[in-house]
Amino acid sequence: MFETLVQAYSPLVFWVGLGIIALRFTPESLPRILGRGLYWVGVPWQIFSLARYTDLSGDVGLVPLITVSTLLFGILLAGGRPRV
Repeated sequence: MFETLVQAYSPLVFWVGLGIIALRFTPESLPRILGRGLYWVGVPWQIFSLARYTDLSGDVGLVPLITVSTLLFGILLAGGRPRV
């Protein structure tokens, strides 16, 4: 059991530690750019991927439609807010 936990958490600890070390050598604007890029590209990409690869053989045909419509509604709301 302990070995399984070590195998599961060691990459997490390694990559977080590497990120903390690398953060000292990167420009201050990089984390913000990466965060916004992941939010505006990564999240929709994952949602569309989920909707695309969902098994629709059962009675779940409405789930991808709700997912995509919620994403589009969020994009419309975010586009209409004033810039700070």
